[in-house]
Amino acid sequence: MSHEEKMQYIHDNFQHEMAGNIISSYGVNSDSVFTNKYQSKTWEFRNNERDPAEPIYMSDIVVYQYDRVSKACHFNGMPDTIIRDSVTNENTLALTEGLRGQELYDVFFKFTANGKSTKRIIDAFNLKAISVERDDDDFIITVSHS
Repeated sequence: MSHEEKMQYIHDNFQHEMAGNIISSYGVNSDSVFTNKYQSKTWEFRNNERDPAEPIYMSDIVVYQYDRVSKACHFNGMPDTIIRDSVTNENTLALTEGLRGQELYDVFFKFTANGKSTKRIIDAFNLKAISVERDDDDFIITVSHS
């Protein structure tokens, strides 16, 4: 699917609800749900569950959501921080338990579903991950603008 086809698919197959800078996208014919908060310097990914039957990914949803929220809230620009809030993926939590610094960065991005989807989002916006920190079940990713 081209970028335009993905955006049209999301428009046609998801119900979107906005409350300020928070947007939720619900699959009309699937169990997918994506709830995220976008601010000019911080993006917070709150609840992102993709139905495996969907032909699109979280990174596609984020592109769509960011476009809607940034226009509605009148801001533009890329974040300095991305927060994966309240991660529930047991594999991600287990693999990163007790890790810090470069080891956490490597394991998070190479071996966890949350890290891989975060990497696709970072790449979609031409950002570069600088560091990853874990605070309980939150992952805080510092990014720079490539």
